[in-house]
Amino acid sequence: MQIRYHLQSTENFLNEQESTEQQTLEEEVDQWNNIKCKLEKTKIQINFTNDHNIIYKKDGTIIRQEQVHNALGKQEILHNMDQIKNLFWSKKYDGKWIVFQHNEILENIGGYCKVGQKQGLWKDLFRNYWNWAQILESGEYQNCFRIGNWNYICQDKKTGGGFYNQDGKKQGKWIELDEGFYKWKQVIYKGEYNKKGLRIGIWDIMYCKQGELIYKQFGGGSYDLKGSQIKIGKWVELDEGFYNLKQATYHGEYDMKGMKVGKWDIMHCLREEIEYKQIGGGSYDQEGSEKKIGKWIELDEEFNDCLQIIYNGDYNKKGIKVGKWAIIDFESKQKLREVNYDN
Repeated sequence: MQIRYHLQSTENFLNEQESTEQQTLEEEVDQWNNIKCKLEKTKIQINFTNDHNIIYKKDGTIIRQEQVHNALGKQEILHNMDQIKNLFWSKKYDGKWIVFQHNEILENIGGYCKVGQKQGLWKDLFRNYWNWAQILESGEYQNCFRIGNWNYICQDKKTGGGFYNQDGKKQGKWIELDEGFYKWKQVIYKGEYNKKGLRIGIWDIMYCKQGELIYKQFGGGSYDLKGSQIKIGKWVELDEGFYNLKQATYHGEYDMKGMKVGKWDIMHCLREEIEYKQIGGGSYDQEGSEKKIGKWIELDEEFNDCLQIIYNGDYNKKGIKVGKWAIIDFESKQKLREVNYDN
């Protein structure tokens, strides 16, 4: 098989003179932490240059540099470190675009472009594709817009999807994978889009624990029907760092403007258990400014089944922490120390 292989090694471009930078973005991407055994967010810089290069940097060091592929249409930013370091697109002599990971071809992935626009049947990589999220998105392009039915494919099985209208907007009933979906965070969303591609009505959040085969509802709520994609009424939401060792959810209510109001509870379920139990929470003001007020119990950013650290203290009417906040090991109920916010 003859392939035009456009792959520039890290060693080569680290020594090259950098191109003139035109625009710089700071982005957060996913990176696997081997010590903590979880995905974490890490900040990188992305430089778009006048000579059509994209340069990815971490702490000032170049970790990837590539030329924009006009033939692939709009250049998409990569969303995790595994992609940035190990994923490259290339064009075969017959015109088909294929993808390499760790210098090996990923079979049956890609498609054709005409005049810089994706056309016809394609198998795209899932936004967060990596070793533990080997998921494809399969469907048809028309002038670089997705149209018709598109499916998520995982281990050769359909795991969700829905319909794109002629404007390339999601429409009707959809089953979507969480953007950070992987083997320890198998979360999907079920609901409906209007013709403008905005969520409306009831959306359910489903979760499949590692080692199980069935998705069970454990969250969700309603969006307004006017097409503003505003959350309203009662909701159960995931913690931003949700995964199998941090099964934490937030239960509360949104007003008609999509702002959190009143009492919100923080619930937690250990990996080996089924039942969610309250571990924290507090109240937001009723004025719709989403300010925390009064007593709150919050989770530490690194909270997980093995390190159940919580913070207990007060917010004033301006939503500012005041007085002494206790740092507590929830499992042993032991106070570790205090922080005084009045000093």
